[in-house]
Amino acid sequence: MQKETEIKLRVSRETLAALRDHPLLKKRNKTGWSRHELLNQYFDTPERDLAQAKVALRIRRDGEDFIQTLKTRGHSVAGLSERN
Repeated sequence: MQKETEIKLRVSRETLAALRDHPLLKKRNKTGWSRHELLNQYFDTPERDLAQAKVALRIRRDGEDFIQTLKTRGHSVAGLSERN
């Protein structure tokens, strides 16, 4: 089974603008920046069996695509989350 490693960053609008203008990112970003809305819906049983098992079932809509994900309990170290 593969592991998922995730990093979540929170920045101000000013910091985001500075990152977009950074020479290293501009050099690697050949197609330009885009922004689109993701819609997420989480599911569980009425008895909350998934939550009690530390599992989350999510369906994400990304444009015309739907992605179903079953997330298991993970752990975080130094701002990085990792889960199976």
